[in-house]
Amino acid sequence: MNDVLRVVLQIPLAVLATVLALRLLGVRRSWVAVALAGTLGWIAADLLQVALHDGDWDAAGVSVHTVALAVLFTMLTALALDLVARPGSLARGERAGLLVAPHPIRDIRRVLQPYGRVREIAAIARGHGLSLATVRAGARRDDALGASTSVAVRKTLEDAGVVFVKLGQAASMRDDLLPDALTAELGRLHSRVEPAPRDVMEPQLEHELGRPVDEVFDDFDWEPIGSASVAQAYLARLPTGESVIVKVQRPDMEAIVARDSASLRRLASALERRTPLGQELHVTELVDEFVRTLQAELTLSQEAANAIDLAAAVRPESAVRIPRVHRDLTSRRVLVEERFDGISVDERDQWSALGLDGTELADRLVQAMMDQLLHGHFHADPHPGNVLVLRDGSLALIDFGLTGHIDPAQRMVMLQLMTSAAAGDGAGLRDAIEQVATVGSEVSDLALDQALARFAVTNLRPGQPLGPAALNDLVGLLSRFDIRLPANLTTCLRTLVLLEGTVRTIDPGYQLMDGVRRALGDGDGPPVSAEAARDQLEQAVLRELPRLQRLPGHIERIAALTARGDLRVQVGLFGTAREERLLTGLVNRLSLALLGGLVIVGSTVLLTVARPGDDGTPALTEVFGYVGLAIGAVLVLRVVAGIVRDG
Repeated sequence: MNDVLRVVLQIPLAVLATVLALRLLGVRRSWVAVALAGTLGWIAADLLQVALHDGDWDAAGVSVHTVALAVLFTMLTALALDLVARPGSLARGERAGLLVAPHPIRDIRRVLQPYGRVREIAAIARGHGLSLATVRAGARRDDALGASTSVAVRKTLEDAGVVFVKLGQAASMRDDLLPDALTAELGRLHSRVEPAPRDVMEPQLEHELGRPVDEVFDDFDWEPIGSASVAQAYLARLPTGESVIVKVQRPDMEAIVARDSASLRRLASALERRTPLGQELHVTELVDEFVRTLQAELTLSQEAANAIDLAAAVRPESAVRIPRVHRDLTSRRVLVEERFDGISVDERDQWSALGLDGTELADRLVQAMMDQLLHGHFHADPHPGNVLVLRDGSLALIDFGLTGHIDPAQRMVMLQLMTSAAAGDGAGLRDAIEQVATVGSEVSDLALDQALARFAVTNLRPGQPLGPAALNDLVGLLSRFDIRLPANLTTCLRTLVLLEGTVRTIDPGYQLMDGVRRALGDGDGPPVSAEAARDQLEQAVLRELPRLQRLPGHIERIAALTARGDLRVQVGLFGTAREERLLTGLVNRLSLALLGGLVIVGSTVLLTVARPGDDGTPALTEVFGYVGLAIGAVLVLRVVAGIVRDG
């Protein structure tokens, strides 16, 4: 019984020793590593105490010496775990110094939460005949995955829920990475998902309207005309006789998205923390951007606001229409808008029978998109399913759940990017990118100019489509030069890729860059966006006006200081904040190591000359020697831990 009580009493002391050891070590680690280091450190301290008492467990007991030894052994064990860890799996640099006290219960709950969802998705995949072995076998082959496997992947994503459907939609655009059969099958996720029945959707609609459906609409067809992952669309007729589209969000969508988004974020965090590739790709940022986009699509009132704003950006003479929104019937989960009787642009035979010219239609679509870009708010999903040809020959844009925003400075940069790309001007591309991107300190302008020029020659040749491969080449090129574009500009570039595919669906020989030049007034057509471009230029001048007003005063002061010989130029030893932090960390670590080494040497000298008292009690110098050894060991181990975490 005494042994059991002793073990129970050791538990809080072991926890105390573990927390103290890791705080002294000063590096960040997972709760698993914390538990393992603490357990091994305490066991080692216990065994050493027993050995020092000639194997007498009772005589060893639990003392201050045991706790002190446990702290030291826990630090050593934690360092040993770092040394044998998989390369790239440790928090490094500044992140390694952010010590976080472990919270085992909360951390265990957070770690285990995604696993139940993972098991559920695995069961769905097995139900569709999809297994990990099948995917691995397909990945080893050079040819595309089989049709049956691609169908199984698509059905698995459909049944897994909204977040995974959206992932499939994003993956369908990566035909540079995935087999053609798989991207073609995933492309079906854009158009239709298994619809929810009426008895599920009707209560949702009536709750949002605040009254029965029959009191709002004269006629309501409960057979969905569209079933997406977030909402379903129905045909209805108002009492005025107007035909409308009613979009209704699927029930419990916010909770579902929150659950799956948390799982995705957790997995992304683990990938970035534990793998070099995850760190290089900034996986958590990609997932955060994906989740933000998905959450924006959840709010149908935001989609209504997007439609209203874009309608103001498109000029009437462009003959591109945007549906009118019935604001009084629209809420967070319901959207009621004008219904267009049109034909999708991919139904070429049908709209060609109306005598319409494909090049003219494509020009009008490009002009409308350029108007939106200059407006600063644009439709970010212009795939063929969202572009209709109406019976009167005009075009219509629908589905405004996904839009993008760019500020005035970025609009001018986008114009420069497009004109430089069309001209194959690498220097112009670099100038535009540097205005808005985060550029590394060691980028060579000449090397970047040459790389961008090669990119333009390779991907922007006359007659060559602007496909996903070109965008991925550009992103990869910028990554190699430590350049990162803002997320909204990346969205804009992907929108141009989608637009390229749509205009080529309308007119297979259409050149997007030629259409852009015509839309901006650099071709044979009229400068349809000249007024908007002039407004952008005026705004840019107004933004710089305060600086221009102060410039003469600055020049006069510099000239006066130069004439008196008082002009001083302060130049830092290092050019960037990152290099200054590197120098500071290096000096601090060197100082800490020297201090720890000196303390250990001094303590050893004290122990050498120490003589116990006549009654056998330790001398003061001996006490100071042992304390100094402990302090020196802590300082040295802390430096070693930091070095290990630096890779």
